[in-house]
Amino acid sequence: MLLPEGSAHRGERANTFWLLRHQGLSVQEAVDYQASRIIQAQDAFCDLATAILSSPLGMREDVRRYIDAISYAVGGNLHWHRIAPRYWGADHDGTPMHNGTVTITEHGTTFKPTDQGLFHK
Repeated sequence: MLLPEGSAHRGERANTFWLLRHQGLSVQEAVDYQASRIIQAQDAFCDLATAILSSPLGMREDVRRYIDAISYAVGGNLHWHRIAPRYWGADHDGTPMHNGTVTITEHGTTFKPTDQGLFHK
């Protein structure tokens, strides 16, 4: 994702991205750091879910339902971020965004898809 310097909206300076910017990271470094942390958290959840479900604890119906519910919540959050006008611009048609380059300017947001698959792994 490519963000121009000074692209913060009023009231948006309390999120992690702007805290990283305040600590001295460039716009691109802050975006890249956040993206890597999200991928790490998703991978950790998948590893933990697999480990729990393959253990004796995974035999319990309530545990399986709980992990299933978390999976749906994570998936729903990911889907929302791929379609939300907040991230893709007010003129976005709701098409889910996957791999590619996002450029945000004062004139709007553009997305250029890559030829890579949907997932990095």
